[in-house]
Amino acid sequence: MKEGKRELMGTIIHEELETRIMKTAYIHGSEKFKAMFNGRDKMIHPYINNAIARCFRMKGVSRDDNMG
Repeated sequence: MKEGKRELMGTIIHEELETRIMKTAYIHGSEKFKAMFNGRDKMIHPYINNAIARCFRMKGVSRDDNMG
Protein backbone atom coordinates (compact mmCIF):
# COMPACT_ATOMS: atom_id res chain seq x y z
CA MET A 1 0.00 0.00 0.00
CA LYS A 2 1.31 3.46 -0.87
CA GLU A 3 2.41 5.79 1.95
CA GLY A 4 -0.24 8.41 1.10
CA LYS A 5 -3.02 5.84 1.23
CA ARG A 6 -1.74 4.46 4.57
CA GLU A 7 -1.58 7.97 6.00
CA LEU A 8 -5.10 8.79 4.79
CA MET A 9 -6.45 5.55 6.27
CA GLY A 10 -4.74 6.28 9.59
CA THR A 11 -6.12 9.82 9.68
CA ILE A 12 -9.67 8.73 8.91
CA ILE A 13 -9.57 6.00 11.57
CA HIS A 14 -8.05 8.45 14.08
CA GLU A 15 -10.77 11.08 13.59
CA GLU A 16 -13.55 8.48 13.65
CA LEU A 17 -12.27 7.01 16.92
CA GLU A 18 -12.00 10.45 18.55
CA THR A 19 -15.62 11.11 17.60
CA ARG A 20 -16.77 7.72 18.89
CA ILE A 21 -14.93 8.20 22.19
CA MET A 22 -16.53 11.62 22.64
CA LYS A 23 -20.01 10.22 21.87
CA THR A 24 -19.49 7.29 24.23
CA ALA A 25 -18.29 9.64 26.95
CA TYR A 26 -20.95 12.31 26.73
CA ILE A 27 -24.00 10.72 25.12
CA HIS A 28 -23.77 7.29 26.73
CA GLY A 29 -22.15 8.49 29.96
CA SER A 30 -19.03 6.30 29.99
CA GLU A 31 -16.81 7.54 32.82
CA LYS A 32 -13.78 5.72 31.36
CA PHE A 33 -14.05 7.52 28.03
CA LYS A 34 -15.03 10.82 29.66
CA ALA A 35 -11.81 10.73 31.70
CA MET A 36 -9.86 9.75 28.60
CA PHE A 37 -11.39 12.53 26.49
CA ASN A 38 -10.83 15.13 29.23
CA GLY A 39 -7.17 14.04 29.45
CA ARG A 40 -6.85 14.89 25.75
CA ASP A 41 -3.61 14.04 23.98
CA LYS A 42 -1.90 12.42 26.95
CA MET A 43 -4.59 9.73 27.32
CA ILE A 44 -6.60 9.60 24.14
CA HIS A 45 -3.90 9.43 21.46
CA PRO A 46 -2.03 6.36 22.77
CA TYR A 47 -5.39 4.54 22.93
CA ILE A 48 -6.30 5.64 19.40
CA ASN A 49 -2.86 4.86 17.97
CA ASN A 50 -3.01 1.34 19.44
CA ALA A 51 -6.44 0.82 17.86
CA ILE A 52 -5.15 2.05 14.49
CA ALA A 53 -2.17 -0.31 14.73
CA ARG A 54 -4.54 -3.22 15.47
CA CYS A 55 -6.69 -2.29 12.48
CA PHE A 56 -3.67 -2.14 10.18
CA ARG A 57 -2.39 -5.50 11.49
CA MET A 58 -5.78 -7.11 10.84
CA LYS A 59 -5.69 -5.81 7.28
CA GLY A 60 -2.09 -6.99 6.85
CA VAL A 61 -0.87 -3.44 6.20
CA SER A 62 2.49 -2.35 7.50
CA ARG A 63 2.21 0.94 9.42
CA ASP A 64 4.93 3.46 10.17
CA ASP A 65 4.97 4.05 13.96
CA ASN A 66 5.41 7.80 13.42
CA MET A 67 1.99 8.11 11.82
CA GLY A 68 -1.15 8.94 13.72
